[in-house]
Amino acid sequence: MGAVLGEGLLPRCLELLDEHTLAIVRPDAGLPLDEAARALLLIELDGDEQTLERQLEQCGNALVEAGALDVLVARHGGERERLWAARRELSRSLRRVANNKLAEDVVVPRSRVPDLIDRCGAISEQHGIPMPSYGHAGDGNIHVNFLWDDDSQRPAVDAAVEALFRTTVELGGTLSGEHGIGILKAPYLGLEQSPGLIALQERVKALFDPQSILNPGKIFPAQARKFHGAC
Repeated sequence: MGAVLGEGLLPRCLELLDEHTLAIVRPDAGLPLDEAARALLLIELDGDEQTLERQLEQCGNALVEAGALDVLVARHGGERERLWAARRELSRSLRRVANNKLAEDVVVPRSRVPDLIDRCGAISEQHGIPMPSYGHAGDGNIHVNFLWDDDSQRPAVDAAVEALFRTTVELGGTLSGEHGIGILKAPYLGLEQSPGLIALQERVKALFDPQSILNPGKIFPAQARKFHGAC
């Protein structure tokens, strides 16, 4: 990934599947992927025909020099569709291997994505919870999934989720890239933002929502605790 961006290329899409995700999706993808592959990058480039040919060669060379086991180039729509099928099948594939699935979207600087993937592997091993990860590597937005079968594993899941959020902040990242803070992430907002900043945001919301009827219990830690306590 860094090798491609380091060449000055700006792919329109740069998607990452980690080793765990790749192992799960491989049977459904129908792709000739090397069994030794530890990750899959889906890269799309665009431009006029002459520019695109030059970019494809430049991108392929950068990937090989960086240690890629293989570089597959989609030369027509059918090949492109086959490659993207692996990405689209991810959610369904993950749901088939466990009774429960929780997805958390976090963002780290692009240069820290490899560190995040490595740390997720360590967290997964520590807590005994499978954590296949994939996402938009081009902007550092990674979807980390937690898979478990039995309710007795939920404390381990919660501990792994907290470890993920702490790791994300340590790597200079943020708790959410697309899905927002909502309810589940509200208790962890303090990992990233100071009490003063959270209080300021609460006061701004109170100006526009004095009766707290808009999305009650979301975003702010105290409100989330109050909301759960009323359930």
